Amino acid sequence: MQTRQRGLLCGLIALCTLTQSALAQDQGAITRDQATLAEDQAMVIRQMRRLREQMGKLADRFEGEGRAHAASLLREALEEMDRRGLEDKGTTLEELMEASHEDLRSGRAMTAVDAQARTIERMQKLVNVLLDRKNPEDLDRNLEELAALRKDLQALSDEEKSITQDTRDLQEASKNNAQRSLEAQLESTLSEQRDLLSKAEKQARESGLFELEQWKAQLEKLASDQKLGVQTFGAWSPQEAAKLEQARDDLAEARAAESRAARLQQAAEALEQAASETRSAEAGSPQQSAAQKAADDLEGAAQKEQRQAGLTADERSKEAASLAAEALGQTAEEFATAAKSESAAAAEAAAEAAEQRAAALREAAREAASQAAAARSEASEKVAKLAASESMAGAAAQRVEEALDEAQAAAAQAAQAEAEQAAEAGEPAPVPPFAADDATAAATEEALRRLDQATDAEARLSQALEASQAEGAQRAEAISEGLERSPQAAGQENSPAQQAAEAMSAAAAAMQEAKAAAAQRDPAGAKAQAEAAAQALAEAQEKLDEAIAEGAQPSGSESASERQATAQAQSELAKQVAEAREQASEGSMTPEAQSAVEQALAEAQQAMERAAEQLEQPGASRSASQSQREAIEALDEALDSAREGVEPQSAEGKAKAQELAERQEAVRKLLLELARRNAEREGALAEPDLEGAAQSASQAAESLQQSGESGQQGEQGDMQEAIEQEEETQRRIEEALAELEEEEKQYQELRQEELLFRIAEEVDAMLTVHREQMQLTAELDANREGGRASRALRVRLRGIAREEETVQARATKVADALENEGVIVFHEIVRNVESDLVRIVRELGDSSRSGPRVQALQQDVETSLVWLESALREEMEEREKQQQQQQQQEQEQQEQDEALVPDVAELKLLRQLEEEVLQRIEQFTRLHPELAEADAKPDPLLLEDISRLAYKHRRVTELFRMFRERLGVPGPNDSPGE
Repeated sequence: MQTRQRGLLCGLIALCTLTQSALAQDQGAITRDQATLAEDQAMVIRQMRRLREQMGKLADRFEGEGRAHAASLLREALEEMDRRGLEDKGTTLEELMEASHEDLRSGRAMTAVDAQARTIERMQKLVNVLLDRKNPEDLDRNLEELAALRKDLQALSDEEKSITQDTRDLQEASKNNAQRSLEAQLESTLSEQRDLLSKAEKQARESGLFELEQWKAQLEKLASDQKLGVQTFGAWSPQEAAKLEQARDDLAEARAAESRAARLQQAAEALEQAASETRSAEAGSPQQSAAQKAADDLEGAAQKEQRQAGLTADERSKEAASLAAEALGQTAEEFATAAKSESAAAAEAAAEAAEQRAAALREAAREAASQAAAARSEASEKVAKLAASESMAGAAAQRVEEALDEAQAAAAQAAQAEAEQAAEAGEPAPVPPFAADDATAAATEEALRRLDQATDAEARLSQALEASQAEGAQRAEAISEGLERSPQAAGQENSPAQQAAEAMSAAAAAMQEAKAAAAQRDPAGAKAQAEAAAQALAEAQEKLDEAIAEGAQPSGSESASERQATAQAQSELAKQVAEAREQASEGSMTPEAQSAVEQALAEAQQAMERAAEQLEQPGASRSASQSQREAIEALDEALDSAREGVEPQSAEGKAKAQELAERQEAVRKLLLELARRNAEREGALAEPDLEGAAQSASQAAESLQQSGESGQQGEQGDMQEAIEQEEETQRRIEEALAELEEEEKQYQELRQEELLFRIAEEVDAMLTVHREQMQLTAELDANREGGRASRALRVRLRGIAREEETVQARATKVADALENEGVIVFHEIVRNVESDLVRIVRELGDSSRSGPRVQALQQDVETSLVWLESALREEMEEREKQQQQQQQQEQEQQEQDEALVPDVAELKLLRQLEEEVLQRIEQFTRLHPELAEADAKPDPLLLEDISRLAYKHRRVTELFRMFRERLGVPGPNDSPGE
């Protein structure tokens, strides 16, 4: 729980304490000043209002942070504050507190006490809400609703399984003899085709041809890749790329010069605008305001230029920024002086000075633009020399040249615009250099970008060429080693396979040389080595073809007759497929399914015929295997279409389909009803997709309905689709059941946590009351005079007995709860407490005894309650730790429902109970040594104590035996085989 939440809880608990204090004062000290109590009650009301405000703000904050659960708890608590409970005569919590305050002020003490008691109850509910504590009765009701929902959903699951099976049975019963014969024939053909594939591949492997063909396929791919590499080496020119790099320096200078020109031009425009606005203002206050505004604007621009001068490392750019900053700063000072002097002449003088400085800045801008134009011209000359090359650098140079042409055109257009502007103003035409504009700068930037792309691409190409040659060398070595291990090359010098392996080794060496040349930026050497590698690969291909041709000749385990027999079998199988294709129209399939079967069988027949031809050709076993696999895929598709396309043909079958559709529709309606029930469940934790299950059930019902109406008005059903939708419905139902089961588990955990918490609270309350009575008993016994109790003493002892009797009633309640949960050791301890309290009540109330025996019994009760409280608190802390761990990782599903208290906690307490019994026995024998005598006649009360210890020891033994049997641990007298 977060700090703010803890603060709210602490504040609320403090309010409960204050209210209880006021209640106690009113009950115990009626003569106390009523005004003081009223003030205390008013303070509690004010604190409640502040707490309410904090809760509202915190709820808004949590919602903004996405902490929905914490925010919902606060909102629920606020609703509880505003709830008008019937038990409180329709008043809110604050109204109830105000009523108590008014009763105190009016002297109605008993009415105020009643309102305060009900206020405490309402506050306790608030605490429970903020602690997210659930009422066990509500949890039990939720569990009952959940169990009923799961039961009904499980019944629907069983019904859906039955519908699916009946649909499958109907589909099977709807097949005619031709359909069954077709499916059987397809299954047989498919099996024979798989056998032929296995046989053909086995023959190829035994002859070594299959492996040679695999190496051939890899070699063909490598040769194709190497050919592309040779072409790339032809376009690779690192020397030309270096020249592009030189042009980049010129373009970078042009960009920097254009930036300087733009900066100076911008400063000049600021000065001219300040002069114009000051002159256009009327004399007097408007002109002073204009001058002051100009001073402020120019000062800001000057500071910006000063910062730019400090940031740039280029000396000329720094000089341009400083020049602009100085002109702007001086002019700003002059305008500020003119504004203070309130002189029109001073303002005019400042404007003239601004125009003069603007002219100087424009001249500097023209000079920078001239420098940019010269740098662009130099770059153009360099890239123009490369543009005619067919290399990658030449193609990049063409693109850069296009961008530079655009920059030149933009500069010319800017010069024309400047000339037209001068003519309109009646000024002489400007002469070069002209100031640069945004279009020119953008074109220069684009040229620089294209050049950077080209240099980056060249660098990546160099790395790619090195990597491709290195990879190619590894692939060539692998093929060479594989060929050397082949039966056609092993131990046979100058055989085609051996020569192919040697050619591959030569190709690998040439690729390594090409890689080294590429790393040294030697394009000519790299291309030559790449071409040598390509030539070696071509030679290896030629020799490998010879090796395959030789291996295809009759020899060893493979002969021409065997290949011919396999090819003949493949051809016969193709004929069987053709016959099956003709028989497809006689099956009990829909027209769509029949068409799909015929199409798949046609593809299978073509693949088989192609495989038969390839099997007769030497060295084509790999291609034949591929064709055979294609035939298998087509046969699979045909068989699936044949099975899935069956529809009822008889009236009986269609009626059965209609019946299944009605059953499926009933399932759909029940699923929607269960979805509604689940949505209406208060506090539901799971949201299973029952509506999705209902939708798939609806689709299944529709398919079944169409199957029952097939042949009427052109309707066509789809039994297989119905089965698939039924399976989808079943899957979603199973998912919903799993979600509800998980929710039930969460509710069980919540219920156990709340029950554990309440038992711990009850034990704590029992311990508090019992300790008070222990102290009173000891005090009364200490002040007791003589052996006979006075009447006053007996009255007080009976009072203690009544309090102990209330503790005994609570113990009975706790013991019953523990017994219902199957917590045997805890239950036994509470039953012992209950039994001891019965004796204590009897001794105190009936016999007026308060001596050592009674106090010893009270001490036993206290010890047992302390043990119980400690064990319960420890278990609650352990559960909290486990919850924190569950938030980080999912725990394994337990086979059995988790108990309220785990076995480990109970065994620890059982051990402690036995140790206590042994200590009591030792203490008993030490205090009563006369019991060791053979003719001893102990006091009846002493015998009762001995019987009590014996009973406790016997119960510990019985409880341990129960644990041993539950955990499957053999006893000392059990044989190993038992």
